[in-house]
Amino acid sequence: MQSRATWSGRPSPVKARRVVCLALVAAGIATVGASSAIAARPTKGAEYEWSSGAKTVNFTVSRRGATLKDVFILVAPLPCSNGRSGGAFLLDLEHPWRLPIARDGSFSGVHAADREFLDPFAVSEDYSLSGSFTRGGRAARLVFRVRQVGEGGTVCDSGDRRVTARRSRRS
Repeated sequence: MQSRATWSGRPSPVKARRVVCLALVAAGIATVGASSAIAARPTKGAEYEWSSGAKTVNFTVSRRGATLKDVFILVAPLPCSNGRSGGAFLLDLEHPWRLPIARDGSFSGVHAADREFLDPFAVSEDYSLSGSFTRGGRAARLVFRVRQVGEGGTVCDSGDRRVTARRSRRS
């Protein structure tokens, strides 16, 4: 009497696909688990800053650690399409810009400056800021951009600037 299960020299294509699928699922689960373990939360109430010459980004994390507040961005010179250069700064005291911080420590948002605070010949001025906290909340990797559009169609644009803001020692 012969057993029903016999060993053949070739692996079954169905079994091989199952093994590959299970390996991919396991790798995906490991990656998701690892990325959430690497994610850093900000230090509640801390101030983060980056500065280089006449370019500065500064913000504070709320006491609960849920939002960025007191955002300050200064960019000078700001290159323009007409060959000149300008400057821009955001100090959000009048209409605060609060960026929510996701569970994984990331944030992203755009702020349009109020008409009353624009230069006389500017039509719009937009500030974008995105990033995530790293190194156990001691730093934040940022991408910021400033874009102004003038009445005559002139565009002044900083382009995407990638920087690392460090937690201030005052915090």
